[in-house]
Amino acid sequence: MSNVIAHCEQQKAQSRTDQATSKVTAILDSGASMHMFRTSVKGLDERLVADGILVATFSNDIRQAEGIDLLNLPDTDIEAAHYHKFADHHISENLLSIPQFAQSGCITVMDTRKATVYNRNGKPILHGEFNPRTSAYTVDLISQGLILAPIFTHTHA
Repeated sequence: MSNVIAHCEQQKAQSRTDQATSKVTAILDSGASMHMFRTSVKGLDERLVADGILVATFSNDIRQAEGIDLLNLPDTDIEAAHYHKFADHHISENLLSIPQFAQSGCITVMDTRKATVYNRNGKPILHGEFNPRTSAYTVDLISQGLILAPIFTHTHA
């Protein structure tokens, strides 16, 4: 059990590091049934919903999606690009679902260093890098043009 806790703490630390360096990342997840993102992640067609899907967490909490949106994946079916949005404090990592990609005809290939998702025509649509600290494949969403870059504003005191 302590290994699981240590793994979760490593992922949280990595997430804080990514936020500090203005990266927005997602984990390629073979166990996630759908793409799930924080509400702060802006895609191409954000829509708030009153009756969002319900998801049970590992701790048996129920979370409800607050919106839906689309990744910038022009060479795929809309089902591959669709994601559900949850309150930032309800989701610790943005998740890209390998099964959702597969249901849309995409293929995911992983090796010891990287993962690539290909559309049904064999064209690569996104890449992830293996992070040995977290044992997860991480996708930089902004550098690959999958989401809109956040706008950071500076205020003067």
